[in-house]
Amino acid sequence: MGSHLFEVDGRHLREYDQELYLRLIYFPAEMISCFDFVLRDLYSKYFVEPETEENTRDHRNDRKDKLMVDIKHL
Repeated sequence: MGSHLFEVDGRHLREYDQELYLRLIYFPAEMISCFDFVLRDLYSKYFVEPETEENTRDHRNDRKDKLMVDIKHL
C-alpha cells in the first residue's frame, strides 16, 4: 500500500498565516517534516487512540506511518 497524501494549498496557507507560509518557502524540508509530524499526531489522537478493536487499531497505526503532507501552489 502506498502513501496517503494530505494536500495543503500554499495559497490558503499564505492567506491564513503569512509567517507560516514564509517559513515554508524559506525552510521547506524542515516545515514539511513538522507538518508530517503534526498530521500523524492528529491522526493518532482522533483515529487510532479511540479505537477499541485491536485489529482496526493496528491497521490504523500502519496507515498513520504512511501519511504525508503534499504542498500545492507555492
